[in-house]
Amino acid sequence: MNTIKISVVMSVYNDGQFVTQAVQSILSQTFADFEFVIVDDGSIDDTIAQIETFNDPRIRIIRQQNYGLATALNRGMEDSCGQYIARQDGDDISALDRLENQSDFLDAHPEIGLVGTRSIVIDEVGQEIERKKLPVDNTEIQQALLSPDVGNPIVHGSVMFRRALALQIGGYRQEFKHSQDRDLWLRLAEKTQLANLPMYAYCWRLRSGSVTTAKGEDQRDYGQLARICAEKRRGGQPEPSLEITQVQRTTMRRFFSSLRLSSRENDYILARAIRELARGDRLAGRSHLAQLLKNQPLHVYAWVLWGLSLLPPKTALALWKTLRSGYRKMIWK
Repeated sequence: MNTIKISVVMSVYNDGQFVTQAVQSILSQTFADFEFVIVDDGSIDDTIAQIETFNDPRIRIIRQQNYGLATALNRGMEDSCGQYIARQDGDDISALDRLENQSDFLDAHPEIGLVGTRSIVIDEVGQEIERKKLPVDNTEIQQALLSPDVGNPIVHGSVMFRRALALQIGGYRQEFKHSQDRDLWLRLAEKTQLANLPMYAYCWRLRSGSVTTAKGEDQRDYGQLARICAEKRRGGQPEPSLEITQVQRTTMRRFFSSLRLSSRENDYILARAIRELARGDRLAGRSHLAQLLKNQPLHVYAWVLWGLSLLPPKTALALWKTLRSGYRKMIWK
């Protein structure tokens, strides 16, 4: 009989620089009744060597070719045996009481199928960039998930959810090359309630070369596709064919991507600028944009953001929403 309460599932891919901190933050948890399933998605650096320095029987490593995050996480879930699945990313850090608080919360609230936490965004050396004060109750979270103007209100690496429920709806969908988490949250939300703990129990790292910095636009685009699919389902209509939708997207998306071709370093600078402008810190945002434009003077996307940053905040926000709405209509049919 299964006696393990929590399966921590972590997919890693070339996370050698940070994975030791990530693993240590899980092994040091105040709650100890867990297994730690680590799926190596075809790393070619020293990620596995770093993990193997830990002599802990709770760690189980699964190796596979580089099939992508959705496949890796599904395999981790399927090969787990815990009542709850706790996510952890290979470059992030969990507070030491995170698992205890989340499992206690799910035990006390059977109507809730998934709980995340508020999170601290840190840079490559662990310095705090910002605090993500995310909504905590189901109604606010559901509204945010369905909004075209709000980012993902649940930090992927911070969540704990009921394993049986996630498997029942098919887990992560491989058709979503990015924003697999938002798609899963929206499908779970049709079966259960969602929540975030009000505590800051997860440090999410913004770094050069990560999906968020290198593929941020792709994440936002696929997030909108997840929202569109949810609206169709909830309206009693069939979802758009994901395969056809992605083919329709290809040509126009390639053109827009060409406007912001950049190096890993510049992608990181741009991601910092976007976060600073979004929270109203225009001075810091323009400072990073100036650094980016010095490195790459013809970076069209950076010039657009610079122009918007010079407008009054309400005008800039309204224009930005209009531009993004038109962009999405061209990208997703």
